[in-house]
Amino acid sequence: MVATAYMDEASRFDEAVARGRAYLAAGADCFYPITLRDPATIGRLAKALGAPININVRAGYPSIAELEALGVARVTTATQITLMALATTRQVAREIKATGRFDAINPAIGHPEIQQLFPAKRGG
Repeated sequence: MVATAYMDEASRFDEAVARGRAYLAAGADCFYPITLRDPATIGRLAKALGAPININVRAGYPSIAELEALGVARVTTATQITLMALATTRQVAREIKATGRFDAINPAIGHPEIQQLFPAKRGG
């Protein structure tokens, strides 16, 4: 494996294409370039591979429609939503420790609304 951190941008792109082709040849149905952020490079990579790619998204990324137009088949938040939840947990824990009270335990969403987000599958 080549240490891509020490490559120039063109070489990193060529290495990404080579890796993507290897994954696809091995049976992958999608390529997942974990740190790819630049929309132009995302589009170039999807076009060079001729296959769908998966992108880790963050705040400030293009919209789903824009990514789809670039050839992105799937987006993932990876650990970002978990980190957001942990930041809230840290904030609540600090407030409980500082005040000795539990007033910070006041969820903005309840069980019925959460259950609506994950409806039961039909027919299966």
